[in-house]
Amino acid sequence: MKLAAQEQDLAALRGVIARQSVQLLGLLAVLALALVTVLLMVGRERTVLTPPTLQKSFWVEGDQVSGAYLEQMAGWIATLILDVSPGNIDYNKTILLQYAAPDAHGALAQAMELAAAKLKRDNATTLFAIQQLTPDEPTLSVVLKGRLATFINDKRVADTPKTYLAAFRYSGGRIQITTFKEADDAEVSPAAAMARGLVRGQ
Repeated sequence: MKLAAQEQDLAALRGVIARQSVQLLGLLAVLALALVTVLLMVGRERTVLTPPTLQKSFWVEGDQVSGAYLEQMAGWIATLILDVSPGNIDYNKTILLQYAAPDAHGALAQAMELAAAKLKRDNATTLFAIQQLTPDEPTLSVVLKGRLATFINDKRVADTPKTYLAAFRYSGGRIQITTFKEADDAEVSPAAAMARGLVRGQ
């Protein structure tokens, strides 16, 4: 009787061991699958961000930035620099410099200070109406075309077509403005964009 009971217990234990072995193999398979998934995702993470003023979503993947991201940032930076009056330009400068690349900080600060002095001296206001945004993802730049209206003492004194070039750097999970300047057709041509890409790639 004892031998039969022991054989039953032994059979039960073997069944438990067999079930545990199957569970262990299943866990190892899941772990291997998770490891392969993580390895495939290394360097390919995509972060969905929201711009300072949300109009549409965009993404950043590795060292690439979507055209939508560039458009949103360029439009917002243009607002800080070009939609200015004596009352808001100092505040705009403070916000802009938070997004300036370290090597561009001084030049952007100086440009905004000169613009502030001129606006306050003339009691002027400028407004830029964007008509076209053309992003270039490989060079992290955007060409902005539109019309710049200038008012002095609330009277419109100029309304001229303008083209600007905004260039960015993506570093440490942040987009930084490196250049914002008025540009001519030669600077924003496809050949010029290619040249900027070659310089950036060196």
